Amino acid sequence: MSNLHREIIMQIRAALTLAWLNGIVAAVRTPLWVASYLTPPLSILVILGFLARKEALAFGVIGGLTMILVYNGLGLMADAAFYRIYLKFQDMIVAGPVRPWSYMMGLALSGLLFSAPGIAVFAIVMEILGITVHDWVEVVAASVLLWAAGSSMGFAISSTFKEMREVWPTTAILTFAISVLPPVYYPRTILPYWASLASLVTPTASAALLLQDSMRIVPASLPETIIAYIVLIVETAAFLVYSSRRPS
Repeated sequence: MSNLHREIIMQIRAALTLAWLNGIVAAVRTPLWVASYLTPPLSILVILGFLARKEALAFGVIGGLTMILVYNGLGLMADAAFYRIYLKFQDMIVAGPVRPWSYMMGLALSGLLFSAPGIAVFAIVMEILGITVHDWVEVVAASVLLWAAGSSMGFAISSTFKEMREVWPTTAILTFAISVLPPVYYPRTILPYWASLASLVTPTASAALLLQDSMRIVPASLPETIIAYIVLIVETAAFLVYSSRRPS
């Protein structure tokens, strides 16, 4: 086995170990954190069930899945900032053999693993409500890209904090701003066309467009689909490049 292969295997093992510690172990030891991120989307879903028609529940499910993924991605702001500011763990990582990309990948995977219980809950809700997925490839692609965009955004923003007390309110405000205000919990068709296209600059709106299209709730045109994919990919790459170039 060449040195390159050994290096790649070591970095993958480091990323998976960090994902296990910060994701699965954290969820098992503190299940209240899982309940805390499930409470807002489930509350909105219940409200929609009481006040709106049955068709609106589909938007509640899509919005819930979107909010869970982006909340746990942005939640990496707190983890990354805590490791950098208080534990100095990031400094040890930089000084050791673990590469920045495997460190970021490990934390990002931990957020995805932490989201798994919430995703499972909403998958069950979809089955109960009889919501059919017509394109699973689009669902998986939208979910993975939203996770990547949210995680990279969390990393990029976390590198700007100097105090932990600034992190938690920022996470809550950003989650609300990009999960509720854009057309995630409601159809983009109620907006003017220019506003609908402009909203796609947020990764949540782009992912919601793909999810709504995959379930045939609000079909998307080919140009809209292409724009949504481009936005998610470009934003993820831009935030990752910014994060990787920031000093420890």
